[in-house]
Amino acid sequence: MGRSVSYARGSVAKVYYDVSHFGQVVDDEGNLTGEYCQDIEQMDWEDFKEGLRHDIETLWPSFKPCKEWLDNEDLAFMENRFAYIGLSEYCGCACLWLVPKESEGYYSDDIKRDNLARGWCSKITPKFLAKFGELNRLGSFSNGEAIFERKAV
Repeated sequence: MGRSVSYARGSVAKVYYDVSHFGQVVDDEGNLTGEYCQDIEQMDWEDFKEGLRHDIETLWPSFKPCKEWLDNEDLAFMENRFAYIGLSEYCGCACLWLVPKESEGYYSDDIKRDNLARGWCSKITPKFLAKFGELNRLGSFSNGEAIFERKAV
């Protein structure tokens, strides 16, 4: 089966970006040369993440930088009391995702906190979807390949 860009289990909002141009060398006139540079890719990626971080902190000041692994492949880079925001990449497609924090316990306080986190995330989801992402995911083929279209600007 094919594979697509991952996102954390339980994500309530996901948006996508085309990052396939990261690392491509540009000449003095601004034209792509067809060459690839790993150092440029790393700088492009860091600039991209920093821009997202700034926009997230502007919209929701309670979010702060973090480095928290969720599942095996999904790294959250922003968090607040109720949620994680992470960024995953695969084959030139990046996914920015929002997932509510879940506690490990089964006590009533844990359940209340989990419900509060889900409610808070559902409240910010419309703004998250409107503000971020440049691609809409339409679906996927049976082999796992995803189909996207550009968002209307």
